Amino acid sequence: VPFLADARPAARANAATGLGSLGTAAAPHALAVAALLRDDDDRVRVAAARALDLLGDDAVVAIAPMLVAALRGSADVAAACHTALVGRAALVEAALLAGLETDDETHGLRITELICTRPNARALLFAAFDGPAENVQINAAFGIAKLGLKVAGPEGRLRLLDGLPGPPTRRRYAMIKALRILAAA
Repeated sequence: VPFLADARPAARANAATGLGSLGTAAAPHALAVAALLRDDDDRVRVAAARALDLLGDDAVVAIAPMLVAALRGSADVAAACHTALVGRAALVEAALLAGLETDDETHGLRITELICTRPNARALLFAAFDGPAENVQINAAFGIAKLGLKVAGPEGRLRLLDGLPGPPTRRRYAMIKALRILAAA
């Protein structure tokens, strides 16, 4: 545990990996490992996400908002966080939905990808789209589009079309993009 705060990135990454190898026995240290998700070194962040995955469901649920936030990182970090979250999407649903409040399109798409793995993804994304927050609406629109016409149905397409009227805004451009994604899906 003391090596999680070591000055050397390799030592921090190895400490996280070591704790992960202990499995649920090391779950009480989940918060200390999760702090490494904000490390400057991507290798440390990847090792932390992988370790958290090994610490078990309770650990991942406890730090889910931190894992969702770390999806914003590089492709390697996002992949490791995705792996930790995808099998537990039902348990971390609230953190995923809260994560939709981002103006980072790549981050939003990574979150919607996880939401789309849920059997109730359509209902979750429709509810998020119908809410008042613009960033959430935009990201939910991309999620609805990723569901495709088979799953989103005419109701999903209609929601996206309803987002078009008005002046040219970021939201309007997002609806146009989402409609293109939906048509291609």
